[in-house]
Amino acid sequence: MNRISRIIRLSQRSTKYHEGNKSKPLFPLIFDLIHWVILNRGHIIYFFLLGLYIKNRKVSDYLNFRSFKKSYKDFYPPGYLCLLEDKLIFEKFINNFPEYAPKNIGFVTKKHFYLLDGSPKPIEAILNYPMKCIVKNTWGFGGKDIFMLTIASDEIFINGIKSTVKDLSDKINERSLLQELVVQHDVLKKLHPASLNTSRIVTVNTGSDVHVISSLLRVGVDGNFVDNVAKGNLLVPIDIKTGKLAKRAYSDKDSLFYLSHPQTKTNFEGIDIPYYDEALKVCKKLHFQLPYFFVLGWDVAFTPTGPVVIESNNLHMVVLEQLWVGGLKNRFDGYIKEFMENKRTERRLNYA
Repeated sequence: MNRISRIIRLSQRSTKYHEGNKSKPLFPLIFDLIHWVILNRGHIIYFFLLGLYIKNRKVSDYLNFRSFKKSYKDFYPPGYLCLLEDKLIFEKFINNFPEYAPKNIGFVTKKHFYLLDGSPKPIEAILNYPMKCIVKNTWGFGGKDIFMLTIASDEIFINGIKSTVKDLSDKINERSLLQELVVQHDVLKKLHPASLNTSRIVTVNTGSDVHVISSLLRVGVDGNFVDNVAKGNLLVPIDIKTGKLAKRAYSDKDSLFYLSHPQTKTNFEGIDIPYYDEALKVCKKLHFQLPYFFVLGWDVAFTPTGPVVIESNNLHMVVLEQLWVGGLKNRFDGYIKEFMENKRTERRLNYA
C-alpha cells in the first residue's frame, strides 16, 4: 500500500511539475504504461516522473533500464572495472592529473594504518598523524560506510564525537581510503555547508569524441556531510551550456520538488556553478584517457581554485537524468553505434 500511495502522490506532483501539458487518452496511456513497465522493465514511478503520460511524449524516445543493461558489458569490460570500483586504484589514475586530484593520506584496515608509501603500521599509530579527513570504503557505493575522522593532540573524533582507536577499528568494514577534506567554493557552501556538494557529470566516449549528456548537482540536507542521493539528498540539474542551476531540485527520497533548500532557504534558480566550463573540459579530457568505457559518471567538487575530481563511476542506468534533458534514447543509440564501430575498427587494426 505504501508503494501504491507513493505512486499516486508522485503522479499528482508530476502533473504539477509538467503543468500545462495534456495527458494522453486512457487507452494509449495504459498501453504506454504496460510498454514502459513490462516490456522495458522501467520503474512505474519514473513513468510519471518523466511525464510519459503526457500527450505526444513517446516512451520509445526514453532510455530505460532494459536497453541500458543490454549493452552493459560492452560499456564496462570486466578486466578494467577495478579502475572505477576500487578507489585506491582510481587514485593511481587521477594522480596523473594532480591539479584535479583530491589529496589522499593513505588507507586503513581494522588492524593496520598505511601511508601512501604502502608501509604498514599498527592502527594505533594513526594517533601520531594529525589529520582531518573523510574515510570511505574503497569498494563502497552510494555514500555507504563514509564518515569523518579528525585526529588532533593524540585524540580521535569520529563524526565530531570523541572516540577511541577501537571505535575506529570497529567502524572499518573493509580497507578504507583516507582522503583529506576538500574545501568547497563559497557558492556551494551557501547551499548546504555541512556537505561537500558535488556535480555528477555524465560523459560518453564514442572512440572519436567525448560528449557531455547530462549534469546534476547533488546537495546535502538535514546536516548530512555526504551528498549522495541514496542518503535522501537533493538533485538539481545544471544547464550544460550556461553552468547555471535550474529552478527546481528533486528528492528521490520523498519524491518532492523544491524551489529552495529546505534548511538554508537558498533558491536554486540561476546560481552560477564556479569553474563549471573547466569541469566539463576536465571530464572530457579524462574520459579520453579511458577509451574502453563508453559512459562514465564523474563526481566533481568545486573548490575556491578550481574543480576536483573525487571519483568516476560505472552507471547501471541513465534514466532520471532525462527528467531535465528529455528523452536520450535516440541520441544514446547513435553514440553506441559509433562506439561499437570504432571498437570493431580498432580490433581489425590490432590483428592486421
